Amino acid sequence: MANFKAVVRGERKDGFMQVYIRVTHHRMHGYIKTDKMITRKELSKSKEIKDPFVLNWCSERILEFNERLNRKDIGKWTVAEVVEYLKTGEDDICFSDYARHHIDRMVDRYQLRTAQNYRQALGHMERCYGTNKIMFGQLTSTQITRWIQSLEHTHRAKEMYPVCMRQVFKAAVEEYNDYEHQGQSVGQSEDTAERPHGQEGDKPGGLQAVLYCATARYPHGRPTSRTGP
Repeated sequence: MANFKAVVRGERKDGFMQVYIRVTHHRMHGYIKTDKMITRKELSKSKEIKDPFVLNWCSERILEFNERLNRKDIGKWTVAEVVEYLKTGEDDICFSDYARHHIDRMVDRYQLRTAQNYRQALGHMERCYGTNKIMFGQLTSTQITRWIQSLEHTHRAKEMYPVCMRQVFKAAVEEYNDYEHQGQSVGQSEDTAERPHGQEGDKPGGLQAVLYCATARYPHGRPTSRTGP
């Protein structure tokens, strides 16, 4: 389980310091920037925040974060993925739900064999993630690569499953045009996670990550007639 703490990082020329919520997961740190600022007089000698208003606000945020994470299996997540999930908010679109809707439309078109392939690909992906509610914001390059690597034991699956999910992404990008007006488009989310010590971290790649991993490893894919419309 992730741990949280309100901390300050850096000091501006005017003496103000930015307040962050530090996220610790698997002994690694990530940071979520807040809109709160304090000065040295609001810090204790041990550099602990003592401003009651800021502490109360951060405590409420931490409570909210814990409630959200308690509904997820984050055991295999990196700290960057935890931070990205918490910063994405509840408005993020659920990839799993969209994929099931996409599969249902295949069934309606009597593409039963193709629909079964897609259903198996989604099921395997969800088992790898540890949830049946994969959000677009959770699709980082690290997670996608880990999922593809888990397919190595099956020749058919390692070629077909990434291509199936790639087709779902393509459909989502075309369909969710209004999502771009919310400041974040499907498959191209902003890299907002704070990286300590200049670490590159995991940038949420969405569609780009899946396309890169799937096509780089399996450039020829599967026949279109067997993997989707």
